[in-house]
Amino acid sequence: GIKAIDKAGNEDIILIHNAVNPFVDEATINNCISATKKYGAAVVGFPAKDTIKVVDEGFVRQTIDRKLLWQVQTPQAMKYFLAKRAFERAYADKFYGTDDVSLVERLGGSVKIVYCPRENIKITDPYDLAYANKLTNASRVGIGQDSHKFSSNKNKKLILGGFKIENETGFDANSDGDVILHALFNALSTAIGSKSLGFYADRMYKKGITDSKKYLEFILNKVKERNYKISNVAIMLEGKKPSIDKHIDKIKSSLSKILKIKKESIGIAATSGDELTEFGKGKGMQCFVVAAIK
Repeated sequence: GIKAIDKAGNEDIILIHNAVNPFVDEATINNCISATKKYGAAVVGFPAKDTIKVVDEGFVRQTIDRKLLWQVQTPQAMKYFLAKRAFERAYADKFYGTDDVSLVERLGGSVKIVYCPRENIKITDPYDLAYANKLTNASRVGIGQDSHKFSSNKNKKLILGGFKIENETGFDANSDGDVILHALFNALSTAIGSKSLGFYADRMYKKGITDSKKYLEFILNKVKERNYKISNVAIMLEGKKPSIDKHIDKIKSSLSKILKIKKESIGIAATSGDELTEFGKGKGMQCFVVAAIK
């Protein structure tokens, strides 16, 4: 413990954290350190929201004003000179505190309380573990966008959501230009905190890969690696042409196979743009996608 850091300077900050508090965030750590620099010792926590009573032999003996109560967690911190005195005194007195700053308190030292989010829980029993599982499996949402103008090459096929629409000109793009799959890639990528399509697609194109399904397969594997599954996808298309409504069911069927989710989990809407944008004037198409994963 304290003997392992005997080369520390008196003003150095000793930060103590429990492995069973896995949801601590960077801001909480920084705030605890800042408070310690100013006050000498600090502990993070949040106000108690339940009424706490002192019970003895099955009877309530006292009700404590909960405005005075905080549930403390880790990290806890103190300057080295204070930590050394507190731990050595506790060892000599054979005192075992329920947390580290209590050793400072018994010396009469001041400990600053620092607010932390309630998600920074200590996992000590099955209920805590169940709550932690909910936190780690919480839904994440990403948004993606893509747009392309139509190609001057009338032989290039229009592909949307992996579905080829006959008798319509495709997009001017290095790949097949599938704006739905491209926007979907960006939505999934932002949901897991990864990079945009362009970062990966350029390198794949140089290898001769132009099928947007291959691009999407790449990010789907990243989603899977992080143990997430797609729960639903919402798609909005803007373009004067072609008319999308009659193709929606087939596009959804294509996406359902690619994403391995039910068609009911895919929503597609389209707007003509009313000639207010280049897409609305029929020069290309724009797509926005919101994807939820959990």
